[in-house]
Amino acid sequence: GVNKYNSSLIIVDIFNSAVYKNANMSILGTSGAGKTFTMQLMALRMRRKNIPIFIVAPLKGHEFHRACSNVGGSFIQISPASPHCINVMEIRKVDNSVNELLDGPTLDASALASKIQRLHVFFSLLIPDMSHEEKQLLDEALIKTYARKGITHKNESLIDPKHPEHYKAMPILGDVYDVLMETED
Repeated sequence: GVNKYNSSLIIVDIFNSAVYKNANMSILGTSGAGKTFTMQLMALRMRRKNIPIFIVAPLKGHEFHRACSNVGGSFIQISPASPHCINVMEIRKVDNSVNELLDGPTLDASALASKIQRLHVFFSLLIPDMSHEEKQLLDEALIKTYARKGITHKNESLIDPKHPEHYKAMPILGDVYDVLMETED
């Protein structure tokens, strides 16, 4: 960007973890200011560096469809008539090479534990007044739900033995509901 006061260049390294907590961003501007172009340019450059990119564009998402298809991405349309849906329970393969470059080698942490931690945030948004006991029951139900699909805290348990390049079928929220309904608590 350009500084409006002295026309100098503005360069921001969003991946500087010493300055920023994470690399999330939002782009705001008036119509025709170049928001879509800027997002596509940044996304394509980050994609070339194998950085995962997610663009959420509720009203004008169709503007990203062609670029997404051209780089082999997944375009997900979310609407009542859409054939797509997002499984919040899905554990996805993550390329940690960027984190290792930034932070150095790390321990091979449990993907399941990380996912359950994020699911607790999801459920706390749905049910903000959940008690500690309910959170514990939810935690146990989540572990049990994944276990029924053969997924444990060992990352190797995620791999589908029939298709080693893919993960096993993941549970859905309905599976969590079924597990929760099995107990009176």
